[in-house]
Amino acid sequence: MLPAVSIALALLFSIHPAASPSGLRVLDATDHAVANAVVRVWMPPSGPNDLASRLVPLCEARTSETGWANCSVPRLAGALVTVDARQFEPLLQELDGSPVKQVVLRSGLSVRGHIASPQHLTPEVMKHATLHATAAIDLTNRKQTFRFERDGAVNENGDFTIGGLPASEVSVRLDVDGFLPWTAQRKPGEILEARLQPGAVVRGQVIDEKGLPVGGARVEERGNAPSPTSESRE
Repeated sequence: MLPAVSIALALLFSIHPAASPSGLRVLDATDHAVANAVVRVWMPPSGPNDLASRLVPLCEARTSETGWANCSVPRLAGALVTVDARQFEPLLQELDGSPVKQVVLRSGLSVRGHIASPQHLTPEVMKHATLHATAAIDLTNRKQTFRFERDGAVNENGDFTIGGLPASEVSVRLDVDGFLPWTAQRKPGEILEARLQPGAVVRGQVIDEKGLPVGGARVEERGNAPSPTSESRE
């Protein structure tokens, strides 16, 4: 009886093989899986023929260690897939109605630079400096902009880099304690020089309507302070 059961099970699995994961798979240029990428599927609210409409999110998921995202892609012309993964160029792929099961990411470009005269900055200050870049990619046929953000690092010598950027212009912001925020608009490949300007210190006290001090209050700057100028070279 046991051999018959084994034969029946073997026939069952040969007729019904294990199903492959559903959704979309994200790979790099060497066909390796990209984990922890954010996959979003967008579609027009009024159907595929309304190219003037803004896209609305349909699905969002992160890829697993095997590169699969549990986010099905509709066979619908006019829909869009965006994939955002650190160190890779952001992907925007408009669909034409053909089935899509996987996408391939390209290595992102980098913006590099250094802080001018970093000797007056201690390694501890450098350690807590924050570096941020924003890339805006326009879909002109839909009058819609997609923004992708990347974080970079500053070493103790004042050198910094941000990777995973597209070829378009990006906005770079560097924040260092005790100095005004430094900003620049540059394309990847340029070497930036950040000239920091010391910031003013505002001191005061937060009180309630009775004149009593308020602890733990959050104080934020309002208004537009002038940004330090930047230089770049090829």
